[in-house]
Amino acid sequence: MSMSNEAVLDQRSVIERKGDSCYTRFGENVRLIGARIVLADNSELIVGDNVILRGFISVSSGCTVVIGSRTKCNFPINMVVSEGTKLTIGEECLFSDASFYTSDTHSIFDRTTGLKINLPSDIYIGDRVWMGRKSWVMKGGSIGSDVVVAAGAMVTGEIPSYSICAGVPARVIKEDILWCDERVDVIPARLLNKLRIN
Repeated sequence: MSMSNEAVLDQRSVIERKGDSCYTRFGENVRLIGARIVLADNSELIVGDNVILRGFISVSSGCTVVIGSRTKCNFPINMVVSEGTKLTIGEECLFSDASFYTSDTHSIFDRTTGLKINLPSDIYIGDRVWMGRKSWVMKGGSIGSDVVVAAGAMVTGEIPSYSICAGVPARVIKEDILWCDERVDVIPARLLNKLRIN
């Protein structure tokens, strides 16, 4: 097991290492609040600075999870990374009780060929992605930066940057948006450089 920095765990949080080859790296000021992290042998968990994690994270053998700096979970998340896949989350993301699955966790086979047909796939989430209540990102989901994922949405494909998506499967319902986590009526100064002014 390799580890740099130590996350601050509350009394309800636990990190379970199921082998000697788990690699974990926590940045500065990482807090686990009511979190359970399960790391299989030969797994990787890399977390940036100033991250708040709540909920369940399972990283199977041969899998990697990367979580960017200043990402926050306001509610418990459910993250299951398995079958040799990778989950990448950018910086400054904001998650409600979202779920992430890089595989179906059970197998489906073609009756004629006997071949497995529900293959796993990586998940990519860009910077500044806001995921609403009960939203999902499934295997192969890819979300650009500055995206809002509506409550109850299920992302199974590609969602472009600067958009809002909703539905099952998720579809873009609004383009050219920016968002911030403050309740304000005027766009914050830090976002002005992202405006498209003609």
